[in-house]
Amino acid sequence: NLYRVSSQWVDKCKHWKKIFPKCEDQYRSSGRVDFYDLNLVENVSAGQVLVQQIPADPGQPGMTVQGRLISVRKVREPRLPVGSGTKISSDNPRELLAAVDGFVRLDKKSFDRVVVDQMFDVTGDVDMSTGNLDIEGSVKIRGDVKEGFTVNATGDVIVGGSVESCEIYAGGQIDIKGGIIGGHKRAVVHAGDNVTARFAGQANIRAG
Repeated sequence: NLYRVSSQWVDKCKHWKKIFPKCEDQYRSSGRVDFYDLNLVENVSAGQVLVQQIPADPGQPGMTVQGRLISVRKVREPRLPVGSGTKISSDNPRELLAAVDGFVRLDKKSFDRVVVDQMFDVTGDVDMSTGNLDIEGSVKIRGDVKEGFTVNATGDVIVGGSVESCEIYAGGQIDIKGGIIGGHKRAVVHAGDNVTARFAGQANIRAG
């Protein structure tokens, strides 16, 4: 008799197919990283498939060289990682969908549940560490928006610091707690609603 190992599902990670891609640095054709477009945000639309559960393989029983059967452990299907802003599809219970428009992320605090948020929080500046931001929803920037960068949001943009010669576009309002210092390159600040700032210089501002 030939020895045959039993095969069975072991790693639940193999049973998930994440539809949204992992954010990676964007490389130019020269092989250099474009730090202005880091793609830190993955925007999604309501109804978009985020996760598909791949059915587990129940496996095959094995056999020892003495002909004794090696049984297979019972497969336990993992649950879909339902987080805020997501829902299980009514048409396919193995699919997790976005319930709202926003951006998708894995929530480490809830053991990698998939969530869709509508407010993106930047704890520092918009600079080389973040790249340009393109947000489906609103964005809160606790620091400054540095020269040469672009922030685009379908909702509101709130800046806790100042704005340099950059571009900010919002479908809603733009609230800049500091000032707008456009310099010789000028700043572009366009909002679908109101624009507020402590002061503004060398800037192209459009509201409403």
